[in-house]
Amino acid sequence: MLIGGPRPPRGADAPLNLELAPPAPRREPGTRRMPDLLRWIGLRPRAIAARVPERLDHHPGVWIHVDADVLDDERMPAVDSRVPVDCRTRCRWDCSVHSSPRRARSGSSSPSTARTSIPRAPWPGIDRRAGGGTSTVNHDARAWAEGHRAFFEERLRTLVELPTISMDPSRGPEMEACAEAALAVIRHLGGTATLLRAGGKPYVHGRFGDPRGASVLVYNHLDVQPAEEPEWKGEPFRMRIDGERYLGRGTTDDKGPALTCLLAIAQAARRGSPLGFQLLWEFEEEVGSPHFAELLREHRPTLGPVRAVLVSDTLWVSAEQPSMDVGLRGYQGLVLKLRTAEVDAHSGVVGGGAPNPIAGLVRVLAACFDARSGHILVPGIRDGIVPVSEEEMDLYLRSGFDVERFRSTYGFRRLMANEPRELLRRLWTEPTFEVHGICGGYQGPGIKSIVPAWAEAKVSLRLVPAQSPARVVDCIRRFVAELDPLVEVVPLGSAPAFVTSVDAPECAAMDRASERVLGKSLALTRGGGSIPAVATMAEVLRAPVLLMGLSLPEHGYHAPNEFFDWTQARRGVELYASWFEELERLPEKS
Repeated sequence: MLIGGPRPPRGADAPLNLELAPPAPRREPGTRRMPDLLRWIGLRPRAIAARVPERLDHHPGVWIHVDADVLDDERMPAVDSRVPVDCRTRCRWDCSVHSSPRRARSGSSSPSTARTSIPRAPWPGIDRRAGGGTSTVNHDARAWAEGHRAFFEERLRTLVELPTISMDPSRGPEMEACAEAALAVIRHLGGTATLLRAGGKPYVHGRFGDPRGASVLVYNHLDVQPAEEPEWKGEPFRMRIDGERYLGRGTTDDKGPALTCLLAIAQAARRGSPLGFQLLWEFEEEVGSPHFAELLREHRPTLGPVRAVLVSDTLWVSAEQPSMDVGLRGYQGLVLKLRTAEVDAHSGVVGGGAPNPIAGLVRVLAACFDARSGHILVPGIRDGIVPVSEEEMDLYLRSGFDVERFRSTYGFRRLMANEPRELLRRLWTEPTFEVHGICGGYQGPGIKSIVPAWAEAKVSLRLVPAQSPARVVDCIRRFVAELDPLVEVVPLGSAPAFVTSVDAPECAAMDRASERVLGKSLALTRGGGSIPAVATMAEVLRAPVLLMGLSLPEHGYHAPNEFFDWTQARRGVELYASWFEELERLPEKS
């Protein structure tokens, strides 16, 4: 939409000239900055004034470009009145001012003197004008987010449709392509971007602002879990948009939140924030970040002073209650292998005399933990664990966690506990032993009557503070060797548990940002999952780590039909942008 024309008549009945035209691809020479001109014509972040004040005639020929997505005949204010419109709810708009008028697209109608209908999304990709190095000067975070929605969706699609399955060695080309796409999107929004490597794996490092000062480092990962479940309702690596939902593997874990953080940083840099910003995007998080510590220590001098670390890879309690984790459980992955013969054999010939490796592994697993109670039975594993106090459990209960919502969200037919305090204790503060899969023998249709030659179980443990991953492996190896010396225990990725303090002023700043943007204080929770890079960043960077993600339980981490949604993305841009503003008010650390 173009607002402009010759000097407007004075008085309340002055017409407002509206004309459709494609958005300008770049700022023209002589462009004026927006703030004063916006005030002259009455455009403000929370209201759109339809009447053009006469002071606009001090700048004849000036045209104000406003890309609107959802204004229509009913919502467009009358030309002779000043009707407030909450653009944070209704508009997706971005502004630039040009020193000379532009001609409308061929076929467009003459300027209207009353109301006009603005077609939905009239020009795809308004990000081409709202992106890096262009004329965007609207500094309201919500308007910035809405103005970049098409950009967000386009770039999220690009990232999602590259199957960056880190546990699949054949996906190396997709990893490299995704890293290149990530570098491009950072540069498009005005940042510098560098491809780093550790263990042959790509890492993307981006920077906005002055590299000499203390910065905020934002961590996300771009690798994903496999997506082979039959419950997928569409191709998992072809992103589908269903209303506000973005469906596909990696949309919420963690490519959608990564792009959200990038938009918030770009908005802060564009408005001239004195903060420096860094992005660190990993491609090995889903396999335990085996090279992250090596990378961080190698490039520590390049990162410079870091005042805070933001990790946007965690869950809210619900869409109605934003939450910040004060800790994460640790992780130890294991594969248990048992081979009892060189080849499969006919069960009618050898059955009764040959050991069955699948049954043997099931016996070992049943001795490791009680499937009915979930309690770990391996001696020594729980040594040193300090139970969480009742006062701390009271804090977690105040988060608003709801047992029935939890059950229905994940589709469980029964739970290991039905009382909120006990269920939260198990989910957030207790170690677990989980069997993810057992393979071996015949897996096709019908029955093939054999005694298999081998079997394999894929297992992991979630750990709590005072549990060392290395010590856990030693305990399991000793115990399993006593049960069956032929079972081989192969450790995979690991991460220690992590607990942080919320006393840091950066954490209080995030709570104030939540109050301002979302209207609610943050609930404090513990994350039951693990992010291997977190403990390493806390140790190496010596900065407070904030576990403040955007995903919701219903988004489906690691599940079929995973999705992210625009409301959470837009809220995220607003929340993080507000947090950055709060950080600017804090005294600089010496």
